Amino acid sequence: MRKSEVEKFFDENLKHVLFTSSLVRRLKNFRLEWVIKNEDHIEFLGSNLLGVHKIIFSSQDDDKLLEDIYGITDPDKLQKELYTLKGMSKKYKVGSNLIYQLLVYTMYRFLNNDTLNSNQKEEGITTCGLIMQYRMITSIYFRYFKYPVSKAVAIETYERYSYKFGIKQKKNWQNVFIDRCKSITDKHGINRKKLERYTEEDALRIVTDIQTKLRRSIVTMYKVMLEVLEEENTLKQLSDVIIDATGEKSIADNDNVIINIKHNINNIIYRENDFINNEIVNIVLAINKNVDYDNFIKYLRYVSNKDNHKDINKKILKKLDYNLKEVKDPFIAIINDIININTSYLQRTGININDRSKIPNAIISIKNYWSSGIINDNRVNIIKQYLIDIGLIATGKKTKWLLSSISISFIIYLHLRSLKD
Repeated sequence: MRKSEVEKFFDENLKHVLFTSSLVRRLKNFRLEWVIKNEDHIEFLGSNLLGVHKIIFSSQDDDKLLEDIYGITDPDKLQKELYTLKGMSKKYKVGSNLIYQLLVYTMYRFLNNDTLNSNQKEEGITTCGLIMQYRMITSIYFRYFKYPVSKAVAIETYERYSYKFGIKQKKNWQNVFIDRCKSITDKHGINRKKLERYTEEDALRIVTDIQTKLRRSIVTMYKVMLEVLEEENTLKQLSDVIIDATGEKSIADNDNVIINIKHNINNIIYRENDFINNEIVNIVLAINKNVDYDNFIKYLRYVSNKDNHKDINKKILKKLDYNLKEVKDPFIAIINDIININTSYLQRTGININDRSKIPNAIISIKNYWSSGIINDNRVNIIKQYLIDIGLIATGKKTKWLLSSISISFIIYLHLRSLKD
């Protein structure tokens, strides 16, 4: 079979290298030395977090790999020569990178070395794939995380990933990298046939496939992180809108706080100009981006009109176990029930409702609680459905997820509005 240009190139320049079990062992040692180089590398590979750790594949690491393992003393010269080969070009900066192509060539040589058994071949190919990905992700990190993010932001970001994210499935970065090596080690892997053929195009595509998928996954995760960071900044605005500048705890007991919350809302909910506060509206919409301004304002205007609540379905009130003879205003009763549910949940989760500095935490907890698909308290499900029904009438929208988002936004708005003088 005709040798590719890239195979001939490395054959000629690596005549002194034996692709045996000894090289597998030396590459493994190089990989492990990089891993234990510092605590950040160890913690990163064992974690599921993004942007927290400082990970570096330095020029010294490059030199050590090239010179100590392969005996390459003039990598710049070889890189220039590699660019001149068919299929290799400077415009494919990652795909034509000397180190990445050297690692692919090493994989190819391991695969075709009859002195290695199947386990040794897989171990050698996987080691090359891991070294390649370590170097790739540190390059991506340098672009997106010149400064580490807080662990709290990284944890919240991870919690928002769906199961389609590889890191969510594999639990830590090392497992993600090992799993991606299977595209080459597995006989049915998408890059295995490319390695077996090892044409110029195949050599280029193996590198670009691994790097592109890694970069895309990081970019997608980074977008989730930006949402978390924006939300965090939005919550900080609460200090200007609601929280006392000192952040001091209230000395009032919980019962008095709950009474005041209900009193504040009950007094203004039917006075549209007082009830609707634009600052708080904008904060709520920044927290819940699924809801647009116009629809949310329609919702708030609808609920602030007392006439719209004259014909509340009595079946709903019975489900909520209200005494219809004692309840003067059914909608106010539902509002008070929402307040009771929120404050009770916050107390159960250890959030002090007297401490105004904890309001950002309280808002996120309330949002997550009402967004949960599994809630044991049947009142929550009944009230949420009732608020969704209001949304259908107020906005004319029929999309279920939108109406659900509007109803949860309203619940958050109630809590914040009750705290604003």
